[in-house]
Parts: sequence; structure tokens; C-alpha cells
Amino acid sequence: MNPQHPDYAFNIGNVLLMQGNGEEALVAYDRALALNPNMANVLCNKGNILADLERNDDAIDCYHRAIEADPN
Repeated sequence: MNPQHPDYAFNIGNVLLMQGNGEEALVAYDRALALNPNMANVLCNKGNILADLERNDDAIDCYHRAIEADPN
């Protein structure tokens, strides 16, 4: 897989999250979003981490952006 592809960063973020490294997962998700800002799945995962960190305003922003990216 190409490290410059947003799915690569998304998958790395998912692995980091499963390992309990939420802060590092956020970095990977931000990389994915830098490559493609309209990835609803990344925005949802990022929102979940931010909510767990009690960064609720940031989490809500991610959820709104996810809905805009994919209303379904």
C-alpha cells in the first residue's frame, strides 16, 4: 500500500487505536485527513477519540464534518 494514500494513514490509525495509542492514532488520522479531508470514517474515529479525551467541541466538529462528507 502507498504511504501517500489516505487509506494507509487511516489503517495505521486504526491499528494504533486498537493498541490503545489514541494520541498517536489522532496523528495518523490527521495525516489521512490532510490527504483527503472528506473521509467520513476517519472523521468519526477521530471524533470518538476526542470525545474520550473530553474534547467535546472538537469531537462534535468532527461528527458534523463526517455528516457533511457522507450524509448517509
